[in-house]
Amino acid sequence: QESAELVLLCCAGLESCDSADRRDLLACLLSAPRLAEFLCDSSGELPRACLHRISALAVAAGVSLGSRSPSLARLLDEQLDGKPRQAWLLSNLLTLLERFVLVSGGSQADFPLWLEWICWAKERGPARAPVSEHLGRQLERMQGGSFVRALLQGAASGGPSALLAVCRLYFGAGEEAGAGKPPAEVLQTLAFATPFAAKVFPQLADPAP
Repeated sequence: QESAELVLLCCAGLESCDSADRRDLLACLLSAPRLAEFLCDSSGELPRACLHRISALAVAAGVSLGSRSPSLARLLDEQLDGKPRQAWLLSNLLTLLERFVLVSGGSQADFPLWLEWICWAKERGPARAPVSEHLGRQLERMQGGSFVRALLQGAASGGPSALLAVCRLYFGAGEEAGAGKPPAEVLQTLAFATPFAAKVFPQLADPAP
């Protein structure tokens, strides 16, 4: 209860701060260890209110690749509970997407914005060190077939822009995101769950009885 109240207070502060600082401060909040897991696992109105407030702040703040300030880059390199803040940030964003955004029935227009946050969170920058073990685990989490299918399901009613956002998550950021070439499972899931596959292989769209 007290932890959720503290998160709500942080959200209230973020809502009242200058918009230029809001994104970096929100990233700082979202790099708190296991924050999203705690809120999603907790019952009651306060944790749910926290999730809605954080979601609204993330959508309003927005992000773009290459826009990370030097001070935030240093902050995300800090270690908390044995992991860099960047790994916690990506972990929290993935958990929020899986356990709140994709199941809450929010606006389809917000879906690509959440994927932009994830692209931004995993971005390393041109002069950063190789992907850490902990960040690598979060990248592997993104490459699981079940996660990719959940994204495609979330993008199903969002039109071409939502599907493009999913593809950009895996292909658009290049080496700076530390993703490299997606594994075969990701490629196959994307290929056989999109209209392109149905056009190339008509039997997928109309399988024989």
